[in-house]
Amino acid sequence: MANPARFSQPIIAPAFLGASMAANPFGVTFYVGNTTNPGENQGAAGTTAQGRSPKNPFATIAAAIAESVSGRGDLIVVQRGAYTEDLSITQAGLTIMGAIPFGYPDHVIVTGTMFIAANGVSVYNMEFFSNSTARPCVAVGLGGTITAPSFAGTPEASSVLFQNCSFASDGTTEPSDGLIIFGGNNSAVLGCRFVDLTRALCLRAGGTSVISGVRVEGNDFIENTTYHLGNGGGTASGSYDTLGNGFGILNVTIKDNVFNRGEVTPADYVNISGTSSGIMTGNRFANATNAVGEIVIPAGILYSANATEAGWTTARPA
Repeated sequence: MANPARFSQPIIAPAFLGASMAANPFGVTFYVGNTTNPGENQGAAGTTAQGRSPKNPFATIAAAIAESVSGRGDLIVVQRGAYTEDLSITQAGLTIMGAIPFGYPDHVIVTGTMFIAANGVSVYNMEFFSNSTARPCVAVGLGGTITAPSFAGTPEASSVLFQNCSFASDGTTEPSDGLIIFGGNNSAVLGCRFVDLTRALCLRAGGTSVISGVRVEGNDFIENTTYHLGNGGGTASGSYDTLGNGFGILNVTIKDNVFNRGEVTPADYVNISGTSSGIMTGNRFANATNAVGEIVIPAGILYSANATEAGWTTARPA
């Protein structure tokens, strides 16, 4: 009899194992570390490091991103530590992975904003802080530059994955958004945390199309002000309000998430407007009833069994 666990084990490509570029057709592995761990003989990090081994890492994530090649399937492994830098990713198929299994608490921390404008980017085990009320922790599919984001020439990104990540404030400043995904298809947010934000997860139409096929599964939302999950609003500067309002979300899956209160109760747990489709099931809401002021969804989203403080229910918010 075949081993039933055989296909449940992860398949690790040579890139993750640090194989040489010549022997590895799947991509190149780069290492980032800004601290030294003598017990592991990590070596000293520095701006002249080549980043090809844990003993000689790049000192910044941006340096590793700049060295990566689009479409090659490169991997960046980031050592535990705090990194204060804005990041811009235009390399398709790039994977960034924190070396610690989960992006919280306080393992691999990026203070700044990450912009992703390429397909097939995957991010694992990272904690993102934004110390600006006008900028999100991470934005996917947004044009312009880090200092002047806009919809001009928006390179909408598809198939972007976030898993075991955290999006939060720096403890003193509440960012405009945790994660914004503008347009594109088939992205996924799995097993992440959203804490102390104005809008936690914002799914918006992009510059040229609606957003579709997004999976939002197994996430934890707590102490966000305006909403945990939605598709309205923008930033304090208004830069993100050019498009998106009135456009729905197509074929969205919202499953097995926990929508908490914390010390701050959001105005809405979920607020999705516009013509939308998909399913919302298996979620847990920290409210006793499905009040319209807490869960706002259009008719096209199937509201299956979800849990509240009063128990499991299939009744749609009214």
